[in-house]
Amino acid sequence: MDLSEIVSITGMPGLYKVTSQRSNGVIVKSLIDDSSKFIPARLHSISPLENITIYVMDSDGNRELSKIFEAMQKAEAKNPVVDSKCSKDELLTYFKSIVPDYDEEQVYTSDIKKIVKWYTLLKSKDLLKKSSAKKKAKVSSEEE
Repeated sequence: MDLSEIVSITGMPGLYKVTSQRSNGVIVKSLIDDSSKFIPARLHSISPLENITIYVMDSDGNRELSKIFEAMQKAEAKNPVVDSKCSKDELLTYFKSIVPDYDEEQVYTSDIKKIVKWYTLLKSKDLLKKSSAKKKAKVSSEEE
């Protein structure tokens, strides 16, 4: 799953796709309303989703967000994604079924809520399927 062009920006809701980079910031396009904005690097922290991890209890200590999204996709048929606005207990129960080994002391309910929101947004924009299709196409072209 390729999340390198999708970013989260501090102080701004939602997710953004990087369309261009400048020396003093980036130009992004909102995934929510398709508006374009210049984001100065001196005012905002810009985090690509591919660099975001959550704490887990296994030997690595972290798990990439893309792997969590993949687990959410696989489990969706038997365990539909909950709404990010549901109760704390429902969110925790759902996330525990997806990532049973997450560190409950370091991963907060607000983190889980954000992950569910991001997953729902990326799925609605078909960015999860496209990235999987790109990966398969890349693997098949390498095999030739």
